[in-house]
Order: sequence, then structure tokens, then C-alpha cells
Amino acid sequence: MTQTLTLQIPDRLYDQLLTTAQATQQSLDAILLRVLEVGSPPQVTDAPTAVQVELMALNELSNEALWQQVYPPHLTPTVPPISPDLSHEEQLQAQAEIDRAVLRRAHAAAILRWRGCIVPLP
Repeated sequence: MTQTLTLQIPDRLYDQLLTTAQATQQSLDAILLRVLEVGSPPQVTDAPTAVQVELMALNELSNEALWQQVYPPHLTPTVPPISPDLSHEEQLQAQAEIDRAVLRRAHAAAILRWRGCIVPLP
């Protein structure tokens, strides 16, 4: 399904987009769609269903709170290393907790970048 959108943009921006379309031999529509895709806030639909609500809630946090998600005040891991002494089920649960923490940090960083912050690599 598609939607039609009418948008007023400054001539300068239109000319820039048109020049890009011509230079890349793409339609103006294709360029505009790419701009919207790249410039949109990060989505959570590709994340596991179990963490989507948690990731969406990050959008409501202040930049300061997001920075704390990206770089926690303590640098020790929040989840202990996975021990080979754990049962298979316990190892899977520990890995799921690690995955959740990594997704949360990455999504918080993506939101900060979308808000215009520079997020250096750790």
C-alpha cells in the first residue's frame, strides 16, 4: 500500500534533490523515498517481538537518559559471563539477556544519532 503526500519544500532543497536524481539516474521519487527512509527515526519492527515494547519506550527518554543506556555509568557488564557450568536452558536465558542489553544500547545510540547527537564508538 502507498500513500500520496504533498509537501512544500524550499527551492534550494528541491534543486539539490533533483540534481542528485539526475546524477544517479534515479527518479526524484526514488531519491525522496531514500531520504525519508534514511532520515526516519529508528524502527523496532526488525527486533524480536519480546523486546519491541522496551525499545519503543526508549523514544520517550531524554538524551541524558539515552546516553546512560549507551554508556552505563558502571563499565562492568550487567549480565555475568555465560558459564559452561550452566544448564543449556540457563545458557540460553543468559544469552537472551545479553542480546537484550546489546539491542537496547544500539537502539538508544540510533535514537541519539537521529536526534542529531554525535555518538562515538565505544
